[in-house]
Amino acid sequence: MNSSLGVSFTLALYALALPLSLSITNAAVGCIVILGLTPILLKEKKINIPLSFVFLFLFFSWALCTAIVTTGYFKISHLEIYRKTWNFLPLIFLPLLDISEKKIKHCLKILLGLASLLALLGALQYWKEIHFFFEGWFQKGLLVIDRRFYGFQSYPLHTAGLYTVLFCLASNLFLNYGSRSWERCLWGMAALWMALAVLLTGSRSYYLGLIAALLCSLSFQGWKIFGFILLMVLLGIGFVAKREPYIQNRILSINPYHTDESGRQRVRAWKTAWKMATDHPFVGVGYKKWGENLPRYLPEDPTWELDPAIKGHAHNSALNIAAETGFVGLFLMGCFWVLFIQEEARLLKKYRSKSLPYALALATLSATAAILVASLFEHNFFTATVSLSLFFVAALSRLSPSTLP
Repeated sequence: MNSSLGVSFTLALYALALPLSLSITNAAVGCIVILGLTPILLKEKKINIPLSFVFLFLFFSWALCTAIVTTGYFKISHLEIYRKTWNFLPLIFLPLLDISEKKIKHCLKILLGLASLLALLGALQYWKEIHFFFEGWFQKGLLVIDRRFYGFQSYPLHTAGLYTVLFCLASNLFLNYGSRSWERCLWGMAALWMALAVLLTGSRSYYLGLIAALLCSLSFQGWKIFGFILLMVLLGIGFVAKREPYIQNRILSINPYHTDESGRQRVRAWKTAWKMATDHPFVGVGYKKWGENLPRYLPEDPTWELDPAIKGHAHNSALNIAAETGFVGLFLMGCFWVLFIQEEARLLKKYRSKSLPYALALATLSATAAILVASLFEHNFFTATVSLSLFFVAALSRLSPSTLP
């Protein structure tokens, strides 16, 4: 049997680390793997590999093939391609643990409470320029940099992805779980803080993702609740945008007729990615070789002054995957997402509505919708912060109902 104290410690560590430190979060994943392996080695439980993970593994195997083909040789460093599968491991090993509903609630309260506190401190620094003594303890050293909320993450896009997933978690707990009014009030307040944090990141991709997630969650509610909450959220976004011109400009620039240079760069990147994919439809230009091959396509558009951010990826996950791994890689990644959504949808049908597992499954589906919408304008499938938050919530939704008394 796995240690109850060890499970409680690991859940608390994960909840505390996720908004603060990627390295400590990875340590928590390691604890989950060790605790999950224990009942397997003792032959008390059998491991269940989701079919979605099989296709994710196949995708990275194909990515390895593309790297070998495009370089013409194999080297040990190519195996680092599989490193991203680490972010999926909570989904495999966490359901093996014996975790009560009480422990899950404590974990979620720690996670959402800490994230809400960071959002509050970020808002104070954003508008009042207040600095805090502990900022130097973390990676970036500031909560807000250049009018964008970082929240100690490496980039505001990653921050936006994390807080969007947490918004989905908090909002679905508010809508679908909690018999006590004070508890639902806590979930609702946390959802508002998460939404504000996403707005302060300035990430237009996740502005759209946030709306997609909200529509997904509200589609399971009655029309009156759907209309009222959607109206309140839109009014809230309008209020914040009116108060902060930078956010207002970011929102307005989503309109193709009022886009900025960043938007125009994206369109050019998409065209270039499509050209790469059609030139190399089978293996692409090689996994993680977008930037390396980009100069070969620049002469086709000599007026393009390359934005440094474009060198990283094509700012569209599907096109970036097709460009780097061909249409075979795109097919495998598409299968992964379809199967992942199907797995969560089956759980949603199985669980009793207004229960914790139901709220977690719906939070996973709405977060997936947000990530897929954001991926139309960014390449965020393999971002560790986003993956570790999404698959953690998904793993909690897949715990056996017998462990949730």
